[in-house]
Amino acid sequence: SGDTALAEAAREVAAEHGVALLQPPAAELPLLEWVATLPPEGLRRWHEPRVTLCVITERRPASLERLLASVSAAHFLGDTVDLSISADADADAGTLALSRGWAWPHGATRLAVRAAKGGLVAAVAEAWTPDGYHSHGLLLEDDIEV
Repeated sequence: SGDTALAEAAREVAAEHGVALLQPPAAELPLLEWVATLPPEGLRRWHEPRVTLCVITERRPASLERLLASVSAAHFLGDTVDLSISADADADAGTLALSRGWAWPHGATRLAVRAAKGGLVAAVAEAWTPDGYHSHGLLLEDDIEV
């Protein structure tokens, strides 16, 4: 369609000129007034950071659903934010079903289930590992809402 061709042309021109192309959803445009205050170097590096939301869960499907709903509704300005869910070995069926079936609209999803019960310290330690200099993780326990 015409929108797809225009978006592809914008990506090509931005790449050719070394310019960051921000593609926020239309509803998020009013949230971007502050972008004009960024220095050029900040804009050039806009897409360098890679963020993963890391959710630690066990046996609280209702609170996990509340957390996932709140982060799904967050404003990521069109950027990719991956979701990693770490469940302890004794996670219940409801928690695992919710984790496997959640439609995350902002990026890739991953579910890791421990083979043996490890507790909170192990869950936090194993929830995220950086994969590069620009890799950032936000650890969230399933009993919060953002």
